[in-house]
Amino acid sequence: MRRLFGFINAYYTSALRSGMLALAVGIFALSVPGVVSAAEFVVDSAIDAVDDNPGDGICDDGSGNCTLRAAVMESNALAGQDEIILSDEIYLITIPGTDDVAADGDLDIRDSLIIQGAGADETVIDAGNITRVFHLLDDDDLSQIEVGILGLTIQNSVAGNAGGAIRNVSEVLFLEGVNIQDSTAPRGGGIYVGPDGGATIFSSAIINNSATDDPGEERGGGIFNSGETVVLNTTISGNTAGDLGGGIFNEGDFVSIFSTIAGNVTEAGLAGGIHQIVGSGAQFFGTIIADNSTGDCGGILVESLGYNMSTTGCNLIDPTDSPDTDPLLGPLQDNGGPTLTHALQEGSPAVDFADNELFCLDVGIDQRGTIRPVDGDGDGTAICDAGAFEADPVVVIPDGDDGSGGCSMAEPGVSGAGALAAYLLIPLFMLIARIRRSLGSL
Repeated sequence: MRRLFGFINAYYTSALRSGMLALAVGIFALSVPGVVSAAEFVVDSAIDAVDDNPGDGICDDGSGNCTLRAAVMESNALAGQDEIILSDEIYLITIPGTDDVAADGDLDIRDSLIIQGAGADETVIDAGNITRVFHLLDDDDLSQIEVGILGLTIQNSVAGNAGGAIRNVSEVLFLEGVNIQDSTAPRGGGIYVGPDGGATIFSSAIINNSATDDPGEERGGGIFNSGETVVLNTTISGNTAGDLGGGIFNEGDFVSIFSTIAGNVTEAGLAGGIHQIVGSGAQFFGTIIADNSTGDCGGILVESLGYNMSTTGCNLIDPTDSPDTDPLLGPLQDNGGPTLTHALQEGSPAVDFADNELFCLDVGIDQRGTIRPVDGDGDGTAICDAGAFEADPVVVIPDGDDGSGGCSMAEPGVSGAGALAAYLLIPLFMLIARIRRSLGSL
């Protein structure tokens, strides 16, 4: 069975380039043969109903249905890491409330758990604008629960405090192949990561969320981070904040690797991409941050690990960076794979822009599941593109092969196994959040 959190001890690279801060690199093994979860619940009903007898090991709402809410309640009552399997349905949350045991309101996750959907374009959890979807909490300051959410869309969530779709104050969260969209909270319209929490967001899309309803404190339309967060192969786009950080508000440690942060807005007229306060730190590698309202970065500027591109400065001072550059992004849309992306248009300077050392070869795919690197500019050398989208390869067809000669483009979004298959079948080596303030802290 699938087990998400089979940790291999984190190892450290003292420097990725001269003068860099150190990152801790961890590995999430997504398929570990012979390891089983404590319990597996296959949800067979899309209705919202509570479990009849939490703790008896049977997901049953009293009418023979295994609902999502009932499965979460059973998992909370049982020790060990459980797994919930969802199908290609729309799961509408209809029970309002504010308890912390998942019987009403949001789905409170109180023990380690994996929730597996059929794909972000097939499985949808819709909160109907009456509550948030997931709240991670275990009331234990000495340990953390580990929660993986894979292959689904969370939408139309709302919260009166921090975390519109997902609230994670002090636990460990992993997202893979997930859409977080159209959700609202005063802080972290999409996701809130608290001071003792951590999150790794892989091959996902944080789109069209908003931080609102608390004038002066509306921060982090897409993500509010005060803990440790890594985004990898992820698009953060179309998010809005009333005050600071349309895409991201950071007061902790934040890492962005091969991600695209574009088209985010702050209504206060400040930088729309990322805003961070004194004492926080953000490190970017191979990331595009572009076309955000009135500037891409605000507050304490990001630290470049190399091969980044922005339409405004963002403190991109590494010799490999390309500040003040239009990456020629296409609109946010379906470009293949289960989550939305910004394609790189023809002639984009982000094509074949990043280096192949270290992260590029380890990541292996883009947000859609398409293999990277490919030769996107047709010069005979395959180099990773910046951002979450790897441009389609240019294929040179020798004269005479088809009677026409010249060049043609490969079919968009093609990968060796298909996007979803790549998520499910390939053990993905993850770059996980531990930013060290200095080399001496290791």
